[in-house]
Amino acid sequence: MSWVGLGTSAAYDGVLCPAKVAVTDYPRLLEYGFRQGITWWDASPTYGTHGAIRCALRRVPRREVVLCSKTVAVSGRGARADVERALRQMGVEEIDIFLLQTMRSGLEFRIRRGAWQALQDLKREGRIRAIGVAAHGLGVLQAALHEPALDVVLGRINYAGDLMDRWQEDLPSLLAGLPPVKRLLLDLLPRSLFARLAGRVHHLRASPQEQAMARELFARLAAAGKEVLGMKIFGEGALAGDVPRAVAYAAGLPWLRAILVGACSEAEIDAVVAAASQAQGGR
Repeated sequence: MSWVGLGTSAAYDGVLCPAKVAVTDYPRLLEYGFRQGITWWDASPTYGTHGAIRCALRRVPRREVVLCSKTVAVSGRGARADVERALRQMGVEEIDIFLLQTMRSGLEFRIRRGAWQALQDLKREGRIRAIGVAAHGLGVLQAALHEPALDVVLGRINYAGDLMDRWQEDLPSLLAGLPPVKRLLLDLLPRSLFARLAGRVHHLRASPQEQAMARELFARLAAAGKEVLGMKIFGEGALAGDVPRAVAYAAGLPWLRAILVGACSEAEIDAVVAAASQAQGGR
């Protein structure tokens, strides 16, 4: 797996994060990234990009790419359905990494225990190679330390703390992580009111203390044998004005196995790859 991975979340058209890339543009970007040495691709049913990966795999050998996807399911049945759907949509027999998406707290880990058990079962069945969480809160990082079945943590990290993990053990944060609740609120509330409520959970910056806690937890997870992968390296664009600085910071973290970036163009891919090469001494 390459140290730089290419995410596809820019196709997601959310209330707080409008789409920046058309899904139809991703096969070209994924193939271009592969030609520049990026062999880790990240997708999700939330982004609607499994089909884009299928298209890209027509021109890129499957065995040379690490595929990652996620589920927002709470139940075991829902998680299994998401995995089976991802396999069909990407046109593959096995997915390398599958994560519980947008996990904020230890309580949410317990509530989604059925989905977590399903991922463990699917790994034993050979449909998934590694399982873990995409973390959006410090509480779930703590909980991950006590999950022996967990292989991977995808966590938010950057030099400024922009959109990094915070303590999110409150009720609004819990409800934000439950898809049925989100769908109900989207149906019932005006879009502007939903956006204001979502903004209470979507914090712009972690405090220095929370940033330090996140780094400590990531280091402990790595010491426990978990693969720690980084996302939000550019804080969803807030730090994109200095790509070399953001990439160099990530490269200096000894416990960080790889970084996931949401490049939206070939030029952005080139900038990240060049910065990574420089930060890693040309390796």
